[in-house]
Amino acid sequence: MKGTPWKERGARDLGEWGLMVRTVAGWDSDRTDRVLLWPLRDLLLAYVAFTKREALERYEHALLVWALLVPHQKNTSSPPKLPPILSD
Repeated sequence: MKGTPWKERGARDLGEWGLMVRTVAGWDSDRTDRVLLWPLRDLLLAYVAFTKREALERYEHALLVWALLVPHQKNTSSPPKLPPILSD
């Protein structure tokens, strides 16, 4: 199927910022209306905060899996590296 990627599809076109607005709004249509009224700086800061939370969750999961597996491995591996977005 051709067309826009599924993450960019919706009942209304929010333009170039659509994916970011929907992500910050938690894919909630009512909240999307409010997020659209935010100043651009606030939207960008909220998106960065969301991205950092996602990166932290993924890193913690990878670290937990590593910690569970490393005692049972013959060749030990190093722990996962902290994502660059979390190092600042």
